[in-house]
Amino acid sequence: MGRIEPLLELAKLISEDDSFVSEVQLAENQPFNYLGQFERALQERGIHSAIPSLPWIAFVDGLARRDQLVELDWKDDPQELIATTMKLLKNHPEHEGLAEPIKKIEPFIDEDIEEFLPQLNAALKEFDVQLVWIDIDSDSYPLTILPSKNVDEAERLASEADYGSLKL
Repeated sequence: MGRIEPLLELAKLISEDDSFVSEVQLAENQPFNYLGQFERALQERGIHSAIPSLPWIAFVDGLARRDQLVELDWKDDPQELIATTMKLLKNHPEHEGLAEPIKKIEPFIDEDIEEFLPQLNAALKEFDVQLVWIDIDSDSYPLTILPSKNVDEAERLASEADYGSLKL
């Protein structure tokens, strides 16, 4: 399956929280301890035993626990994506300035999140951030924000880790 070192580097790139990196490492090195520590969240995902993608799930869930990721359902609409983006950007220095151009974006009728994401990211470019979908091979959209300057490196590390992918 995946390679842990690039995933740990990706975790460090996205979050400065050392405990986050430790959780991802725990999922790789001691999966049963990780399962015991985060049993409730894993049960909500239908995970009851160690699986090869556990470090990738630990990565997603760890970001969510730190309010650096919001997971939307496939049924959510682009308006929910806009609200989620604003929530994830609440600490951005230009939060108020971001709101106006983002809220002006008109999604096409019946456009889903995956189709709308590039349109939203085009508006975010001027603020040097991008909304990133962390693909966990499910019907949900785990979303996080990255500085634009880190996107290429994050995609490279995710590809090298080979647990899942990042999509823009």
